[in-house]
Amino acid sequence: MTLLDEHERLTLTEFLHLMEQEAFEPRPKVEKNRIFRGADGQIIVPVVLSAEEPSLSLAMLMAHKAEHLYKQTGCRFVLAQRLEQDPQNRLVVWAEGSWKSLP
Repeated sequence: MTLLDEHERLTLTEFLHLMEQEAFEPRPKVEKNRIFRGADGQIIVPVVLSAEEPSLSLAMLMAHKAEHLYKQTGCRFVLAQRLEQDPQNRLVVWAEGSWKSLP
């Protein structure tokens, strides 16, 4: 996991709490040991889904919640999704109207 300062850790806890409050099925599993900082300084939060495809509704909802947290705290979070059955273990994010793979 990327080293986060105290403020970032507290905000990450809030971000994860906001996600847990949502009734998504299947429930995303956070990969806490794979959290990392992106090229632009945002904190990438990987989750695993037991689904056939990434969840657009989860991506959009958490992007909205992340934007509110950013305005309140200055910490930017991005939810990245990985499908449990993906043999390539790809992480994808919804950006600019399509799914983008992360390195």
